[in-house]
Amino acid sequence: MGSVKDLRKIQAATKNCMGVGEFKFSDRFSVFDWGEMPDLIDEKGKALTIQGALFFEEARKLGIRSHYLGLINEKGHPCFLSSLDYPSDTMRVALVNVIEPVFKDGVYDYSEYKKVFRNYLLPGEFIYVNEISPNSSILRDINSGKLAYQKLGLDEPPVAGQVLPKPYLYVTTKLESKDRRIDEWEDFAEMAGISMENVDELKDVLMKANEVISSITDKIGMVNKDGKIEMAVDDAGEFMIVDVACTLDECRFAYNGVQVSKDILRDFYKTTEWKEDIERAKKLAEETKNPDWKSLCTLEPESLPEDLLEVVSDIYMATSNAMNYAINGKELFEAPSLETAAQAYFAWKEKIG
Repeated sequence: MGSVKDLRKIQAATKNCMGVGEFKFSDRFSVFDWGEMPDLIDEKGKALTIQGALFFEEARKLGIRSHYLGLINEKGHPCFLSSLDYPSDTMRVALVNVIEPVFKDGVYDYSEYKKVFRNYLLPGEFIYVNEISPNSSILRDINSGKLAYQKLGLDEPPVAGQVLPKPYLYVTTKLESKDRRIDEWEDFAEMAGISMENVDELKDVLMKANEVISSITDKIGMVNKDGKIEMAVDDAGEFMIVDVACTLDECRFAYNGVQVSKDILRDFYKTTEWKEDIERAKKLAEETKNPDWKSLCTLEPESLPEDLLEVVSDIYMATSNAMNYAINGKELFEAPSLETAAQAYFAWKEKIG
């Protein structure tokens, strides 16, 4: 299905009814829209499964709809996380239809979305921002003049680490070859075939989801800086959260001032020649209206250092342990504490300068 998880369809979605499937989370990872990278991170898939399940189960308590149907136990049956004494890497979910926009004459055509009213994936990735991260695209776009800082409710340009007066929500494309920020919610409503009243409902769900994530991270001394959420319309015509949320792949978290998220991997690669090659290829693809920017790359990503792989693996497992212990009173991984894992990454960064 994707660069980090696979999908097994048990029952396909129809026009009016949701289907059933299972996500199997792998130890693969992806950065910068590249897809599968050359290394595996030990136990990452199971750690993501646990983190995502914790969010869905906490969100359900507050009436937030999602496609989550449980984790798969050793007998192959779905169950809630609280009943597991070991980490699962498989999540059962409801499935909706995915409508791929057609790339034509240099633009993506979303006209098919005006013909559907339920049981489909919304063609966006929804971003909430609580605190400005150094790696945030929001900060880059404000500094380059592509985004007005006033949209964030600010009187002056923000700096890295600044907490916003209230969470900022925005949307990027989900089904295009390169993520593209959509600056106006009216434009997204038109693209997705929904009304502005629907947008208000959507924002309400996203704000509640952000609160759930913060409630989980607050329990373990983490800071929920920003994150990504995916949404769909279910077969009753209601918004629901899909994919996963509250994971180190979807969110930027910090612990004692140390980032504990996929940004660790981004930071390693952003100074490489491969990253420069990606930026060149994406710019060329935009100029030539070529949707396949990856075909324009000339370099492949290098492997991660073995010691960094170990540190990242520990952080994924330690985060899952801390979250699950705070909510269910269980640790499912053999891993160091979150404090020890975060300190190990800080020491690694100090070592390489």
